[in-house]
Amino acid sequence: MDPCHRSSSFYKAHGIEVKMVQTNNGPIFTNRFLTTNNDKLALFEQELKKRHIRYKTIKTCTPKHNGKVERSHCEDQRRLYSEMIRLDQLLTDIGSFKQRLKAHQKRSNSRGMRPLSYLSPLEFLQIYFWLHGR
Repeated sequence: MDPCHRSSSFYKAHGIEVKMVQTNNGPIFTNRFLTTNNDKLALFEQELKKRHIRYKTIKTCTPKHNGKVERSHCEDQRRLYSEMIRLDQLLTDIGSFKQRLKAHQKRSNSRGMRPLSYLSPLEFLQIYFWLHGR
């Protein structure tokens, strides 16, 4: 099962409808700056169009909009990738990476965060769904 399908199943099971997605202007998301043919959509854009999800990109040259994502990438680098190198546990196959990524996500989602009043994302979701009867 592909990751998009798993995500949409989770959202549907919890009564969450994704109406719009916003990203930076990276080539993984949009071909906007790579081609003069504006009809040539990136795979990500094609998938959103297929699912009838609105798509918006951040204003170019505004890294402040991308700060949370960049901080998340730094944390991933420090807590996952660099740790694997430090311990000399380099990846040998995709299964090994998936296993390590799953453990990393579990740790990350269990750690308190200031924007969530020092609750972990998992605790925050539990409270949210309890309050909203889901």
